[in-house]
Order: sequence, then structure tokens, then C-alpha cells
Amino acid sequence: MPELEQFNPHKILCHYNKVCDLLNGKDIYPVTVEINPTNKCNHKCVWCTYGYLKDCTCENDTIEKDLLLRIVAQIGELDTKGLIWTGGGEPLVNKATFDGMKLAAQKGLQQAIHTNGSLVKGRVSDFIVDNFTYIRISLDAGSEQTHMRLHKAPRGDFDRILSNLENLVGLKEKRNSDLTIGVSVLLHPDNCHEVEDVVEIAKRLRVDYLQFKPIVIWGLKEQLPTNYIERSFEVIDEISRLEVNNGLSIRVLNYKFADMINDQGRFGRHYSKCCGHPFVGSICANASVDLCCSFKGVPEWSFGNLREQSFKEIWASQRRQQVIKQINLSKCEPLCRLHEINKILDYMKNYEYHKNFV
Repeated sequence: MPELEQFNPHKILCHYNKVCDLLNGKDIYPVTVEINPTNKCNHKCVWCTYGYLKDCTCENDTIEKDLLLRIVAQIGELDTKGLIWTGGGEPLVNKATFDGMKLAAQKGLQQAIHTNGSLVKGRVSDFIVDNFTYIRISLDAGSEQTHMRLHKAPRGDFDRILSNLENLVGLKEKRNSDLTIGVSVLLHPDNCHEVEDVVEIAKRLRVDYLQFKPIVIWGLKEQLPTNYIERSFEVIDEISRLEVNNGLSIRVLNYKFADMINDQGRFGRHYSKCCGHPFVGSICANASVDLCCSFKGVPEWSFGNLREQSFKEIWASQRRQQVIKQINLSKCEPLCRLHEINKILDYMKNYEYHKNFV
């Protein structure tokens, strides 16, 4: 497999016409829509970004089948290209997710899923291999003991996930599928010692890539302590030495580490405006269309609800414009989903110094 560049934020330039429209003040529909079909989860990760959704009345929010199919059908009417099934919770806990996946395929949408991997089996595996662009499984450990401690997962889930991954890779190879199978690891003080173990697991299972990235603690401006950051740098060096040539690509999101470590005051956010949010639509498990995934399920940042209006109506609404006007980057989470895209758009919009001498 050629070197994977799916984490390169410059891929936003593949949608040059939309970029130009946005920079010229026009409204655009999102290139990608993320759907959180449920807030329920069978794991309780210690760092859960959306833990706040599980500590309130939102914990059991789930999009029912009829509504989910209606949402997918509406997205299929836009010029949106990609649909990501994600959380919130574990997307496959909602049994209606499979029905939504089938309809999205019929609508010609490219699909991806972010999952803990424990429910990727049977007809779900078959369908993903035949119809999805990628699947990313959050493993975060090289042993069952660490997996149980960090994911708060039931005993046996770690081996079950590895078995599901092995089956998925086998199906992909048997069917000559183009599916990209990835494993992600959030580096934490309690799993840094298992980097080599995770690499060996990924090699043995023949997944396409292994991704390492730092934990970003939302809701706080301070991140994990300095000794963890220093240890993370050591781990990055170890990862570089472990790069293999048997088809496994090791991806370290260095820009996240760099902005976290070198600019702890602003975390690399030197742009003054969020221009990236229209490129990625975010739908929460309560059927709210939100400003972005950083404010998933937060009423203040909701454009409207798909139980009451269509996606097109919400996108064209006065409420959406009001929410966009109240964006205050000082209140935004560091190293957000759109951070690197915002850097690129800010450069394109505001750079002047000798720009006509290339």
C-alpha cells in the first residue's frame, strides 16, 4: 500500500471550489458529515472527550431508526461526499446504525466509522469491507490489563477486538477490498510502555496503519503534566525506529504534539476566526445539528434539531447565522478537529507578503 496521507490537513484543497466560495463569503454545504447515532457506550474510557454527555440526562440519547434514515436521506440530497459514523458513544451500540449504513451506501455516500471495535463482527464486518472507505479502531493498549484500565472495558473485550480486526483484515484480503483499516492509540502515561507491543499487534494483524496522537483534555486549558509530554517525545523517537516495511504505516500526529508542547498558551491557535466549521457537519445523538464536534450536544451551539426541521432548513436558518456570529475562539477547545484546516484557510485568506512571487 502506498504511504498513507489521510491525516494531511492539506487535503481540504482537494475541495478548492468550496474553499474559494467560502473565502469569498459564500455559504457552503459540508464536505463531510459526522453522525453520532447514540451516546450509549459499552466502554468508559478514562479520557472520554464526550464524558459530559454521559454524566447528564443526555446519556441515553439515541437516534431512532426512522429518524436516522430520514437524516441519511437528507444528507444524500446535498453535495456532501463523506459520512462518518462516530461518537458520542459507540456508534454500533445503536442497532439502527446498520440500517443507516445501508441507506448511505445506496445514496452513493462514501462512509467511515470510528469505533472501539468490540461490535465489528458478522454482517457489520461484511458490509464495512464491501462499502466503506475506512474504519478506525481505538485500541489504546497493548495488553488486556491496560485496555481494561483505560477503556473500563469488560474482561475479554481486548481479545475480542483483536479477533474482530483479524477477521476484518481477512475479509478485506479475500475480497480484494479497498477498505483502509486503521488502529489508533492515544498516548497516556499508563500505555506509553506498550508502544512496541501495539506495533507488534498491528504488524501481526496486517492492518494498514497505526496512528499515535496525544490526549487533549477538553474543558481545561492545562493539559497533561510536563513529565508525560517529555515521555511522549521519547515514545515518538521509539515509534520512528519501529517503522516497518511490511505494509504497516505508522502515523504520529506530530503537529498536535508540537502545538501542545511549544505553545501551551495558545496551542498553535494564531488565527482569529474559525473558517473551517462549514466543511464538517456535526449531528449529535439528540438529532441536533451543532456548530462542530467540539460542542456536540451543547444547546448554546446548536443550529437546530432534525426532529423539527430538515438539514437544509437548519443550514439556511437565521439561528445558524446567530450561532456562527457568537463564536469566540478563546472559549474553543485546544487542538480541535478543525485546527489545522483553520491554519490553512487563515493563510489563504490573509497572507500578503510577496504572495505574487512564487
